[in-house]
Amino acid sequence: ILAGKIDERGYVHGMDKKGFNGPRSLSEIVGNSLDAKAHEIKCIISDDFTFITDNGNGMDLEDHKYLWESHRENHKDEITTGISGFGAKPSTKVLSQDKEVTFYSKKVCGEYCKSHVPWSDIIAKGKYTNMVNISLMNDEEIKEFKGFLGEGTGTIIKFPNSDYIKKVVTTQFNNPREIKEINQRLDCIYSKFIKSSIYFT
Repeated sequence: ILAGKIDERGYVHGMDKKGFNGPRSLSEIVGNSLDAKAHEIKCIISDDFTFITDNGNGMDLEDHKYLWESHRENHKDEITTGISGFGAKPSTKVLSQDKEVTFYSKKVCGEYCKSHVPWSDIIAKGKYTNMVNISLMNDEEIKEFKGFLGEGTGTIIKFPNSDYIKKVVTTQFNNPREIKEINQRLDCIYSKFIKSSIYFT
């Protein structure tokens, strides 16, 4: 008898048991931006969406594929702040409250590309493989991207607004002492990154 398989439903629901609460999820995403050499990171709450933007190196279509591969080994020989190939998945699942999330990104001399993650469908179907849609941005999305980052490189993560993500973001910036674990506070974790700034609007 040969055994060994990956249960996708278990993989998806198991993300909720990895210790990724709201503060840790936000700090993971900021860490990924710093790994991308961003020197300006912004958390922006609008009427309908919450955006996390950075002016880092950005991603192309292949990078988007790597981002959503399960347990892919990356950053093996690098000193980074992110978790090895896993953090973006549970972080976006938690912060979106199991809704949809879209990553928009551009590299130097690269195309404007995006990846859309329908967490609600992924959970309902108990399926992860081939559930993330990666494509080029349309003209309206490119215009929105440039509205945040101009003609430069970087990444924008777009979350549907909820009371949950609003509280996570505002607490980090306005009342960080309410976060009991200092290793989940942006001001404590990333204070050494003096060449990078994190803003809240």
